[in-house]
Amino acid sequence: MTGIDYLLVGHIASDIVPEGRALGGTVAYAVFVARAFGLRPALLTSAAPDEPLLRQLPPDVPVHVVPATHTTTYENIYTAAERVQYLRAVAHPLTPGDVPVAWRAAPLLHIAPIADEIDATRHADYAPQAAITLTPQGFMRQQEADQRVTPRRWFDADALRGAQLTILSEDDIAAEPTIEADYAREAPLLVVTDGAKGGRYYLAGERHDYTAHPVTADDPTGAGDVFAVSCTAAYHLTGDIHRAIDVAARVAAWSTMRSGLPDCIPSPERIAALL
Repeated sequence: MTGIDYLLVGHIASDIVPEGRALGGTVAYAVFVARAFGLRPALLTSAAPDEPLLRQLPPDVPVHVVPATHTTTYENIYTAAERVQYLRAVAHPLTPGDVPVAWRAAPLLHIAPIADEIDATRHADYAPQAAITLTPQGFMRQQEADQRVTPRRWFDADALRGAQLTILSEDDIAAEPTIEADYAREAPLLVVTDGAKGGRYYLAGERHDYTAHPVTADDPTGAGDVFAVSCTAAYHLTGDIHRAIDVAARVAAWSTMRSGLPDCIPSPERIAALL
């Protein structure tokens, strides 16, 4: 449980699919992507005891599970006009006290909520010396009485200023697009992804645009998560954010060419050649 360099904090997801249940959640994708970049990840999560989806994670990756009554469970229902998302169950909250002591020296920390399960005011306490990547999607949505997921406003200037990288998607801010300017003002580096359209990033408030890497996509599920982890890893390894954005765009695009974990993650050899 020592020697890790990328600490992931967030719930895995049990995604309800036609075939049954599938492993999902930002941290699940992150485990595989980080390993493909040659990093040594560890995962702090919460799930039901003996959750079989956990066995789909690589056996060499240390995982600390906070027991919960249920694993966080999402269901997506598609209509002709839109996707309707439901949050069927939520696992236990995650606190800094849940982090194994040996992991607290990790140089990289990824705060990756999917159901508001992390204390937004204490990000730095999970790994006090780490460079933080924040993917705040789970802070930016709420569960209605019928379990339907809807957007909500989330803005924490201290959390944004404390993160080295903040990465979110166009969908996350669609209900309140003006908040992008507020985020860009506070975050040292903000990235807004927009799928096949590419996206933009703000470095010290200055906007830069990037293009997506053209591929024939089979399944875009998880591409945003793949981008976030690839950007974090590439920035850590190269020290060049412009190059890291390009690497992340390429790896995310490649991930859409195959469906499901771990098949959608490009090989370590392909990523090494890219780097």
